[in-house]
Amino acid sequence: MKKTMKSNVSKNILLILSLLSGIVSAGTIKIPEDKPAVTVEVPDKWKPEKIDNGISIESPDQIATMYFEVTPAKASDDLLKENLEYLNKEQKVTVDTATMKVTEAKIGGLMWHRMSFDGASKEFGPADIGFLLLELANDRVITVTYWINKKDKSNQERAVDEILDSIKPVK
Repeated sequence: MKKTMKSNVSKNILLILSLLSGIVSAGTIKIPEDKPAVTVEVPDKWKPEKIDNGISIESPDQIATMYFEVTPAKASDDLLKENLEYLNKEQKVTVDTATMKVTEAKIGGLMWHRMSFDGASKEFGPADIGFLLLELANDRVITVTYWINKKDKSNQERAVDEILDSIKPVK
C-alpha cells in the first residue's frame, strides 16, 4: 500500500513538472536560456513562457503581449514574416500594413530599429502592434514583437517601458 502511494505521488510530481516545463519564473530572464544573448527583467505577474527562440509574456490583464526572440541576423526577416502570420492566424490580430512607420528608437540606452503598425485584436479591439530589432554580437538579433490594446494601454505602458528599458546584451 505505501509503495503504491509513493509511486503515485512520484508520478503526480513528474506530471506537474512536465506541465510546468514551458513556464519560466519571472525576474531576470536570459534569452535564449542555453546561450544567452540578452537579459530582460520581467514583472512577477507577467508569467513568462518559453518559445522556440526566447520567451513570451503577457500582462495579467491581457492588455499587452510581448515576444522576445534571439535569432541569427540573416533569419530576422523570416522571423518577422512568421510573426505577422502567427499574429493573424493564431492570435486573430490583424495588422494594417498601410500604417507602417519605421523609426530608430533609443530604449534603455540602446539604439533599436522599430516598425510599428495600427491593427486590431479580434478579442480586444484596436491595438498598437510592432517589432523592435536590436543587433547583437556574434551576428545575432533580438526581436521584440508586441501588441497593446489601445483602449487600455495606459494601464500597462509603464510596465512595458520598464521591461524594454531592462533589456541588456550579455557580453
